[in-house]
Amino acid sequence: MNNRYGLYDEFERRYRRSIKLFDTEFADQLEDKRAGLLYGIITNCELARKFDWTPEQRSRQADRNALNEAKNVAKHARKLAQYFHAYPWQLTFALMGGILKSGIHLRIKEDQHSIEVGVALSPSHSIRLAKLLTEVANEVEKGNLAAKRGPFTHRTRHGPLNYTKPIENNADLPKPATALAIYLSFLFRKHSLDGEIFLQPGETIPAGGRPRWKLVRQFVSDALNVDSDFKDAASKVLNRNPKLEMVGYRWGRAAEESR
Repeated sequence: MNNRYGLYDEFERRYRRSIKLFDTEFADQLEDKRAGLLYGIITNCELARKFDWTPEQRSRQADRNALNEAKNVAKHARKLAQYFHAYPWQLTFALMGGILKSGIHLRIKEDQHSIEVGVALSPSHSIRLAKLLTEVANEVEKGNLAAKRGPFTHRTRHGPLNYTKPIENNADLPKPATALAIYLSFLFRKHSLDGEIFLQPGETIPAGGRPRWKLVRQFVSDALNVDSDFKDAASKVLNRNPKLEMVGYRWGRAAEESR
């Protein structure tokens, strides 16, 4: 840790080219100010490098699968409900056995006896299950699924970005490197306007400020070991989503902290 900014040797090696370019672009600022900004940028690069994209992607795929299968599931639930409603006495033993083994009782407010009394030999259990399955089928057919209605973060979040509308059907989401480029350009714009990069989750890209694309490209390349002109890809995303919110890599789910 003998480098000028006191960085861990691992970070100094990984971001050597970025730091050299950073020093050139911020040569007019005091060293302590430069150090604070550099630490903040490298911290976000490290969070991006270690960020696990799997949970959000898996959850969005599960939403798509649930919606695709909903119509068929509702049909089968309704058919099962009709079966239990048509043969309540004949299915009593099977349903009683399932209730006793699972410990899940089909009770309603009007029931007078506690569960401990036992399960009465009655077709009412089949009728209740049929009613429950019918109502579930109705709700599924209405599209009342969390995959379509729930305000869950994975429905709008993509890494450090948050969309204004659900993105489960969006197949053209930015790659991790592009997402990091967008986020770093936001931080540099914010710094040039406010003198700091502290984020209030939900902020959008400011109209002014310096995005410093050349510096962004170098930091993204060093962090993710990819090399490309991220400016074009990032600009396309921002043009299509002018109200895209910046939330950072920590928001919603703790990312592994950089050392």
